[in-house]
Amino acid sequence: MDVYSENYDSLATEDDGSCFYAFEKFEDTFSVTETCTPISNLSYEILVYSPNGFGDTVLVENFGGFNNATFIGLVHNNNMDIPQQTQTVSGNTVTISGSGEMSQNTLTISYNYNVGGSTGSCTAICVK
Repeated sequence: MDVYSENYDSLATEDDGSCFYAFEKFEDTFSVTETCTPISNLSYEILVYSPNGFGDTVLVENFGGFNNATFIGLVHNNNMDIPQQTQTVSGNTVTISGSGEMSQNTLTISYNYNVGGSTGSCTAICVK
């Protein structure tokens, strides 16, 4: 009965507790191996979670290995959209945008970044 659930049924008349949400597939701690250009390979962990326990929004802590940075992802089915967003991290302006796809225990994210005027692209392989 919840329009945000993956199994929403507009004909349902009773809440049977069977709703499930796209964000549930993404919630976890992931070990990340990332390849960026022009920067070399990086390894770090991210935490993905829903800020409110429903809907299509997840927060990604430590995304890009930027300590103390939390970026927003929008999820649907097995896909994540990372809309363009900017934060100040350790005195640098960081802008990112990209997309990801969940397949079993692996989330693959491709994104573009601009850190203090330096630009590049990355592919992050994130394993639960």
